[in-house]
Amino acid sequence: MSALNDTDINDLLAAHPSLSNDIQPGDPRINLATLDLSIGRIYQPEQKVDDLGGANNPRTSLTLKQGQTALIETLEKVTLPADVIAIAFPPAGVTIKGLLMINPGLVDPGYDGPLRCTVINMGREPYFLDRKSRILRLVLFRLARPPATTKAISAAAIDDELLTRLCQDFMSVEEKAITIAKREVAAAQVRGPALLAVLAIVASIVTTILTNYFAFWKSRDEIISDLSQRVVNLQEEKLKGWQDYFEHRSGQQPPQLPSPPTLSPAPGKD
Repeated sequence: MSALNDTDINDLLAAHPSLSNDIQPGDPRINLATLDLSIGRIYQPEQKVDDLGGANNPRTSLTLKQGQTALIETLEKVTLPADVIAIAFPPAGVTIKGLLMINPGLVDPGYDGPLRCTVINMGREPYFLDRKSRILRLVLFRLARPPATTKAISAAAIDDELLTRLCQDFMSVEEKAITIAKREVAAAQVRGPALLAVLAIVASIVTTILTNYFAFWKSRDEIISDLSQRVVNLQEEKLKGWQDYFEHRSGQQPPQLPSPPTLSPAPGKD
């Protein structure tokens, strides 16, 4: 496969059938190794069928604002031989101004008809589309040999269903940015007080839990300490009583110890 130069392109234009009946050999649209195609019909997405820009009433010119889209059909028709393919892409002079083309690509052998492309103005300034202004550039390649099978390929019709599927305002950069910003601010105004209220409730609950937790452990420690001290006091009193008892066993009056409890005799015994 090899790319065609201007001589090859002129030969194809002079052949029968011609590469394009709308372009004659030596035309300025022929470059060193490419062929330029220009704007023919301009369609606007979401337009009604019979309105200007609709499927039955295409425009010849249109000013695209930032983010707006258009469907363009080339002024020229091309007829590719069975051993020639083409690749379509936007010229640099078009893209450098901010016009984005989303569907240029390969054109198969046997294709017959105008080419179509969807464009979006990605620039900050409006972009003017005008009939006969260049919009596509073709690089042509000759295949080493024709395909095993060939068939005629024609362009699909542009109808209301197709235009409805496309979005008239693909980006709306400024409007969408403002809308999103307003929505986020409004949401923040709603969420802010609610969030603060929830945080206040959570903080109150956590404080109550911690307070009760520490109060519980503090009261428990005080109870244990008090009981321990009582046990110690009882032990000291008992030890002191026994000490006094043993000191006075040698004929001395024993200390008055607490009297043991009186046991009642078992029933039936004296």
